[in-house]
Amino acid sequence: MWRILLESIKRGVVAPADPAGSEIPPARFRGLVMLNPDLCDHSGDCVRVCPTNAITLDDDLEERRTRWEVDHAACIFCGLCEEACPRGAIALNNKFKLAVKAKDDLRVSVAFPLPEEKRGDRG
Repeated sequence: MWRILLESIKRGVVAPADPAGSEIPPARFRGLVMLNPDLCDHSGDCVRVCPTNAITLDDDLEERRTRWEVDHAACIFCGLCEEACPRGAIALNNKFKLAVKAKDDLRVSVAFPLPEEKRGDRG
């Protein structure tokens, strides 16, 4: 055992930094949560089904904008939000390298206009 430890110290690398084949995730891998705001219907189904409350959807009536946010630090990549979205606005891609220096960098936010029915424009 000591021989292995000494050899590892001499070489400076115990294990490869990126194992071979890790660039391609397995089929049906669920990674980074993405939103297509053009398809979002503001139903909030994604927020309701999220078991960790990683997704928020806030309407700002004064600015007539919606802010959708996902916290990848809280997300467990279960895919329930993707399944619950009636228009297919949410998709989990296969990006798996999510290392960041600050936890707040794992928050992804998208702001887009409110739909007409929520704006309160009548007339």
